[in-house]
Amino acid sequence: WRRSAPLCMGTLYWQLNDCWPAISWSSIDYYGRWKALQYFARRFYEPFHVSAATAPAGAMASEGAALETDSDDSALAVASGGAGFELKPVTLHATCDVARETTFTLNWALQTYRGVVITSGTQDFRTTDTTAVKVVTVSPRRILVPWYLASDASPYTPENTYLTFRATDGTYESRGVHHFASFKDLDLPRPDLKVTTRTLEQGVEVTVSTDVFAKWVWLEARGEKKEGHFMDNYFDLDPGETRSVLYLGPPPASFVAKSLTDTYR
Repeated sequence: WRRSAPLCMGTLYWQLNDCWPAISWSSIDYYGRWKALQYFARRFYEPFHVSAATAPAGAMASEGAALETDSDDSALAVASGGAGFELKPVTLHATCDVARETTFTLNWALQTYRGVVITSGTQDFRTTDTTAVKVVTVSPRRILVPWYLASDASPYTPENTYLTFRATDGTYESRGVHHFASFKDLDLPRPDLKVTTRTLEQGVEVTVSTDVFAKWVWLEARGEKKEGHFMDNYFDLDPGETRSVLYLGPPPASFVAKSLTDTYR
């Protein structure tokens, strides 16, 4: 919907909070605790936001091309030679509600969930107030193969590869990932999530790191004193990434980090 600006300039979602303790679709529970949706809502409503969408087939780079630029819409199309099968390209969009013209730098990488970077790129672009622009188009054509055709020569499949991207102007930053298969088919390795803490005047700094890609990492406070609030939660971590989150409240007995793979393995 934000990519449709100025045709669509706002949305509402149901629902924000609960008027009594219950299992519901609210993003904040009766006690004021944030659920996963509230953290996601803060991200998709952020003043500057980058997102991925499947591009029309016509946006794909020509077969066998290493790099192709379309100056009409400032989009890049990337393809790699070799055996493969056709997949729709992915266009990265930027939506900006910042009331000033500024230049952002977008970095993207097509890589495996274990951290092998297949191809990557960087693109600078300018935005103005309330603008939505297409920045770059990345094509997995002739890079990814069906899982049943995977081999040592062609090991990358839609199930073990993803697109990660991040854009910043030094003040605002937005990031995201795009998966090429449904969640039930993703070949996600189980991450080794490590948690360290540091007590600060305003709360506890919780640092979590991972060795491989970790989907929807969420932090939990354990013990009697767990009335606090995490300033961020339910986020993705790229392979080898470390992120620190501030926990506001009395220090609990311990902190635990989990991810999507903990729900079924």
